[in-house]
Amino acid sequence: MNKILLFPGLFVFVINCFSQDESIYKRYNMNIGISAGHLTGPGISYRQWIGNSKYAVQATLLPIYYKDADHKNVNCSFSLGFLRTVSETKWLNLFVFLGSRFQYTVDDYYNTFHPSYSEEETIQAGGGPGIEIKLGRVSFNWMTGIRGKTNFNDLQEINFSTDVSAYYTF
Repeated sequence: MNKILLFPGLFVFVINCFSQDESIYKRYNMNIGISAGHLTGPGISYRQWIGNSKYAVQATLLPIYYKDADHKNVNCSFSLGFLRTVSETKWLNLFVFLGSRFQYTVDDYYNTFHPSYSEEETIQAGGGPGIEIKLGRVSFNWMTGIRGKTNFNDLQEINFSTDVSAYYTF
């Protein structure tokens, strides 16, 4: 897991060393919206910019519970991310991010012909660059990078990541 975060962490550190600390543009600090992707996960998302600084924290949550006569499905996803603005204009915000996502899934088929049960816990971590397009109080985000995925027993994959989100800012 340390190797997964080494490259994105080093990238964020180098960018941080050469950037200014405060935003020169008016920014609405609280953002609420929807998100989908490998690291941010699907669901309702909240982003909080820390004062007038260039740092933000983002959390996304999606709890799903479904049950019918012969099937039960639980799918809960929670992600936490950290953002650092690299360059900002009135309409655009370029940033780097580090994030992780925890997902818990249960599928239980209990009909009499083919009963089955599966349970899985996975965590993904990674980071990379992102862009935010600001249109008044609405913003659209696209983030891409590298991520690693594990089920706590073995590393399942290292792959590219892409995430999209839309926010209302206030």
